[in-house]
Amino acid sequence: MIRLYGPLQSRAARCLWMLEELSIPYEHVPMDDLSREERRKAIGAVTITGKAPAMEDGNLKLFESTAINLYLAAKYDDRELWPATQAQRAHVLQWAFFAMTELEPPIVTMFMQKFVHTGDNHNEAAAQAAEAALAEPLGVLEKQLARRSHLLGDQFTAADLICVSVLDMLGMLGYDIASQAKVNKWMNSCKKRPAYARSRGAA
Repeated sequence: MIRLYGPLQSRAARCLWMLEELSIPYEHVPMDDLSREERRKAIGAVTITGKAPAMEDGNLKLFESTAINLYLAAKYDDRELWPATQAQRAHVLQWAFFAMTELEPPIVTMFMQKFVHTGDNHNEAAAQAAEAALAEPLGVLEKQLARRSHLLGDQFTAADLICVSVLDMLGMLGYDIASQAKVNKWMNSCKKRPAYARSRGAA
């Protein structure tokens, strides 16, 4: 059985969404009752980083949420989340890398400045620069979604799941994405999927 390690309030949430989309048996080990150091030690027995999320699938052990999600889609999907053609799969990878390199860095900076660096180490200039930097990749998404309901067309794929799971952090930041109408509509549509609700603990 697949075993996923990491709290829901971490990047493990992305993997939980993928597992629910795939409707395959898995065990979630949230480790909510452990301190950060205890958690790192426990996960360190699974992967070398000691960071959440980590996954075991038989003898395979993986870290990094996007690597886990791409593996799960490629191994367990029926050609919906992981498309049938090499060209379509290449586009899934393209958007996965885009999420990690273009979307997530400014969002993480904004998160750190709002929730972690709240004292003397707060850098308001860095927070504002990150918010400004986010405008460009959001514009790319807005353009991509101008004539399609999802990133690859009319079909929800791993590309949508990965990108939306990164943008999901914006809700905690109170970031208003309504001005990006296409992105806003796409995000809301993806988050209405039953698997998303189940991954967040909803029935």
